[in-house]
Amino acid sequence: MRAFTETPETKLAQDHSSVSAISSIRTVAIRYRQWASENLEIPMLDAVTEDEKRFAKELLQWVALACMVCGVVWFAFISYHLGLCVTSFIPLSFSVLVAPFYIYNRLFDNDHYLLANVQSMAIIFVPWGIQLSLGSYASGMAVLWGILGPLCGMFFLTKRMAIRLLIIYLVNAFVAICADIQLTHDAERATESFVSNFYAMNIALPSIVVFAALYFTFSKLANQRMKVNHLLKETEIKNKNLIDSITYTKYLQKAVLPRFKKFQNRHPKSFLYFKPKDIVSGDFFWKKTVGKRIYFAVCDSTGHGVPGSMVSLICSQALETAIDTFNLTDPGVILAKTKELVVESFSHSDKPIEDGMDIGLCCLDDEIILYSGARHSLYLVRAKNNSILEIRGTRQSVGFSLTNYQFTTHVIRRRTGDRLYMTSDGLLDQFGGNENKKFKATGFKKLILDAKEMEMSEQEELFAQTMQQWIQNIDQTDDICVFGLEL
Repeated sequence: MRAFTETPETKLAQDHSSVSAISSIRTVAIRYRQWASENLEIPMLDAVTEDEKRFAKELLQWVALACMVCGVVWFAFISYHLGLCVTSFIPLSFSVLVAPFYIYNRLFDNDHYLLANVQSMAIIFVPWGIQLSLGSYASGMAVLWGILGPLCGMFFLTKRMAIRLLIIYLVNAFVAICADIQLTHDAERATESFVSNFYAMNIALPSIVVFAALYFTFSKLANQRMKVNHLLKETEIKNKNLIDSITYTKYLQKAVLPRFKKFQNRHPKSFLYFKPKDIVSGDFFWKKTVGKRIYFAVCDSTGHGVPGSMVSLICSQALETAIDTFNLTDPGVILAKTKELVVESFSHSDKPIEDGMDIGLCCLDDEIILYSGARHSLYLVRAKNNSILEIRGTRQSVGFSLTNYQFTTHVIRRRTGDRLYMTSDGLLDQFGGNENKKFKATGFKKLILDAKEMEMSEQEELFAQTMQQWIQNIDQTDDICVFGLEL
């Protein structure tokens, strides 16, 4: 037989195999540490709020006190039957060991981790000491008491520590019960009455401790639930009162602002798609008739909900004042005066208020259309060639602004069959669709072109269905107000 000769190639292959094995072990160890840190280092009773921390501390202190009392009862029972001996002092050692940590935790320490560690280990080793001292027959299986240690760790320590305590308990139980070790002669004085009573006590006491701990826990939870239910009822009442107030604000807003129904009675080929984000809205439709001229506007006040509705009332009143008091007729000049009046209205506040509105203001005359916008565009669909003409407004709001541009008035020849559209930015900026993007002006233009064959009275439903499909499960971001009119 030819002897095996180790070549350099063979040695290199062995070294490579060893390195690979070490690398694999290291990889497994790293993955285990990562998994353990994410799953085993989590506290079972993970107290986050101050109430939860207080509850965890009170529960642990209660269990510690109950176990210390049990230790004293054990000491008294064993001393009464067997006299002062090694076995009788073992349960007393629990109270002596845990008491300083209990007092320290109660007076100074907000963290219950130290007391939980000491108590869990003591609960495991003290019954184990009694078991070894008396032997399995006379001890009444005292080591079974030690299961409270892992339970305590499960509640107050991490998962890893609870598993360690369980392993320690199982090893102790195996050694004490299966090996049937008896380290003292104290069991020689144990009568059958002592053994039977000790069995009963070893079953009763831990059962009482566990029951009392659970009772304490569920009582706290019940009290907490009662508090939560009480707060929910209070919140429900306050919420109802708040909604009632906001609903009444809606009625007031409707009473002050012009009603679109009157405009539609005079111009049947028109529609208004209005969808507030909340009960009341910052968007509103405004109209006014002065002689032969008809003014109408789509307005978007700053904000939405109650603040937006308050701003809308101030802005609508400013529009009325600009026309009635100052006898202005040109839409651009009307917006300039309205801006001045809105800024003046908010000037009485101690804090600067930069609210106002974006608006598209249109005026219908016999042969022409006058339009001026503040960050709003007028979309004009020509009946002759179905083309869309977007007439942009001035990039300045009606209200406080760092700029002071002149509002431009656009003059457009009026033609029968042409269609006018105005919208607030609530529709243009609404997120939705398959890619969760904004609807934008391109989507709006496409929509009104698709509706060219529809009657104007039917287009409100078209906009409603389109927005419903576009938004789907996404929250509405702002108030929506869309106006359309066929000349």
